[in-house]
Amino acid sequence: MKNIDFRKNGKQEYNDFGETATLTFVGKCPVTGVRLYESTGSNDPRGPLGVHAVEDFVASEYGMEGPTLSASWIACNNDRRMYEKALEIAKKKWTRLFRPYQSRQF
Repeated sequence: MKNIDFRKNGKQEYNDFGETATLTFVGKCPVTGVRLYESTGSNDPRGPLGVHAVEDFVASEYGMEGPTLSASWIACNNDRRMYEKALEIAKKKWTRLFRPYQSRQF
């Protein structure tokens, strides 16, 4: 098994806490430019992925619909400005879900 090379785009196998895991390049963080990877093992940034771990911004979690935006987990969870910037970028690609008015009867 080889060491992880964060310059490669292809799939890589690595040892993830005693188990073989596959690492896949998913793109660059739109906020920091860091190359991002997802793993079949642990996506925990405290593990081998470090700054390359992904934080997904999922539209439905914000009452919207559209494509998921992948950003740097460490950047977006440790710096509010970077989190807000990633969310701003994501929202430009999302649309608000239509929720028809419902009258309340008491």
